[in-house]
Parts: sequence; C-alpha cells; structure tokens
Amino acid sequence: MKIYWDYENGELLSSLSAGQKITELNWILSDLVTVQLYLVTYDPTTTVYTIGNAPSGYTPKFGIKQNPDTTRLVFEGTWTKTGDGLTAIYTAEVSLNVSALISAVESETDYKLTGIAEFVLQTAGGDNRCSTQVDINITEDINQAGDAAPDSEEAWPWMEEYADAATGKKCLRFKNSDGEVLQELTPPGV
Repeated sequence: MKIYWDYENGELLSSLSAGQKITELNWILSDLVTVQLYLVTYDPTTTVYTIGNAPSGYTPKFGIKQNPDTTRLVFEGTWTKTGDGLTAIYTAEVSLNVSALISAVESETDYKLTGIAEFVLQTAGGDNRCSTQVDINITEDINQAGDAAPDSEEAWPWMEEYADAATGKKCLRFKNSDGEVLQELTPPGV
C-alpha cells in the first residue's frame, strides 16, 4: 500500500494528485500489510507535492489504538529507507496478526474494530513531530489459518443419493436430524 504523507499539513494521500486524501484505512485482521510511505511537502505556490527525506534525526512510526485512552493494539517502529531525496521510500511490514488486536476485534459484536491509526515522526529519544491520525477499520478475516472446505457429507447430512436396487437408477432420500427417511425421490419407472 502506497501512502503519501504530507506530514507538515497532517494529511495522508493516496497519490500526489490534489484531492486524493485518505480519510480512513480499511484493513483485514491477520494480514501483513506492506506500507510504502513517501514523505511529501506541499508547495502552495506551485501546488506540487515533493517527495523527500524525514527531517534530520527523525524516523516514521505507526500505531493503532481503539481510542486515545486505550492500550496500543499495533505498533510498527521499523521502517527501511531506500533511495534519497526525491526517491526516498520508507517501507514497513505492519502485522495485523497480534494478540491484542485479535482480542479487540473478536470482542466487537459486529467483528469490526473502528479505531485510530497514527503516523508520527519520532527521534530515538521519543520526541514526536508532525503526528497525523486517521480513522481505521479492521474487520475479522474470513479465511483463517487451518480453515478447510466443509466436507460434503457434513454440509448435506439430510440428503443421500443412492442407486435403486432393481433398476440401478439414481434416487434421492431426504432425512431428518435423527437419520429417519422423510421422503424419497425416484425417477419415473422406478
């Protein structure tokens, strides 16, 4: 996911085109999200965004909370910088497969956590600069580790296909949950 961060104006952008602001992030629980962060500055005279380096001594950090008063659910402080100046990209792997986040999402009745994501530039000593917050929605994942396709017998225990003993033609038998035959469907002539 590419994010252009106008850190001086506190805006996240989906592209360098004007008006492409990100107002919320929609992510899926248990995913590993690769974020490519471009730090940009805006020149109102030319109306152009320019990619650049973080201010000297600062590196990006990222976190998610359910609300400002709660414990942080996700934190990513390791960003790898490639390029320099106009080609600078800060990349991180944000894991949404952490126990605190999983517990928070699973405790929601609709299996969707609405929270706050924050990007910040921070010094090694913990001084913050230019924090930018955005709403984030994290939805329970559908395909989880260890999931498999349901067995057809388990999925349809109330229906049974069988061959008629006299003709060999295929027939259907419907059963209740106790296994008692409720109805049989046979082709004409059986």
